[in-house]
Amino acid sequence: MNEVEIKFFEINEQEIISQLESIGVNMKYEVEIEAIYFNKSDLKKGEIVRVRRKKNIHNGDEIVEVVHKSKILDDSKFKTRIETEFNSDSFEKSIDFLKCLGYVEFEKSVKKRKHFEFGNFHYELDTQDPYPIFLEVEAQSDEELVKACELLGLNISKGSTLSAKKYYSSK
Repeated sequence: MNEVEIKFFEINEQEIISQLESIGVNMKYEVEIEAIYFNKSDLKKGEIVRVRRKKNIHNGDEIVEVVHKSKILDDSKFKTRIETEFNSDSFEKSIDFLKCLGYVEFEKSVKKRKHFEFGNFHYELDTQDPYPIFLEVEAQSDEELVKACELLGLNISKGSTLSAKKYYSSK
């Protein structure tokens, strides 16, 4: 499935939540995400392989996802990748499995996410130390991403395709 995304940094969380609620969108879930990223010599530059555990902050339920993201596709003005993922019953076994295949762990991250959905549009408010809260908007095409941003009155030209780490290190 294609994943097209853009991030908005230096936002006001309450304003975004109010805008979402004003169009009838409520938070679907709130999770803490622990992610481990892997590399391997035969991965193409820009490809991502990760295992992540999403733990529901309210009830403790966990989902483990194993994800491959293609390198960023060139035919989009946004960050567009082909994403393939499946759920696993064990975070640790998933990590061990990738290591058995020759993947090497190179980065870990932890963040909290408030997830909202409106049809095929996904809005995610992420808090990841040491960075201020940011908004990630996802859709399945460039055109849909523009519509998803317009619904909240977001100026697409103020969005970024960078990760929080890269965005704040470039400032």
